[in-house]
Amino acid sequence: MECQTANDIYCLLKSSDFITHDLEQVFDDCEPPSSSSSQLPNEDIIPYHLILRKTIPALVPSLEFRCFVRSRMLLCMCQRDLNFYEFLPGLVPTLRPLIQKFFEERLKDTFEDENF
Repeated sequence: MECQTANDIYCLLKSSDFITHDLEQVFDDCEPPSSSSSQLPNEDIIPYHLILRKTIPALVPSLEFRCFVRSRMLLCMCQRDLNFYEFLPGLVPTLRPLIQKFFEERLKDTFEDENF
């Protein structure tokens, strides 16, 4: 969703079930670490951050992809949008090498963390 004002952002956050869960029930369904003395972190001391990305109208949601990287190796990629697009499976042979090349040339060594 494209937000134009701070009020738009506030309304979006206020109506989101996901943000409510992430802020109020962050450790639900989590188990403490295996060490007997370890406990889950205190929810009151988690430093939350709101990350916004600029809307780029030229981007087509059906052609946005997520990539998963471990040890600076591209493990997998998937469509970011949850909708099914009939034309997309036919583009896999073209898109896969393009995304891999982009990763190798532009992303692979740009992050401090080797897993991203």
